Amino acid sequence: MKDEILKIIQDKPKHFAKIIKNNANLSAWVNDNSQIESTNFAEIIYSAINQYHMQGAPSRLPINGRTEWEVLQDLGYDRIWDTGKIKWIKSII
Repeated sequence: MKDEILKIIQDKPKHFAKIIKNNANLSAWVNDNSQIESTNFAEIIYSAINQYHMQGAPSRLPINGRTEWEVLQDLGYDRIWDTGKIKWIKSII
């Protein structure tokens, strides 16, 4: 499912959320795997694919001795400020 969603995002970057939302199987997978509650379906898709909560600052609880902040940065994520909340995005180069 994840690969199918990534292909849709790559092929239709402007309409991927609508396409995924209108596909019952993909929409169900996204809703089952997302770790956030949002009215923005693109954010829900992102959370489902990357398995990160995105909303607010990262947890200060250590994961294998490292903070979530450090783990996300090592995985290539950058912080952005959006409407008063910190969100995480993965750099695509």
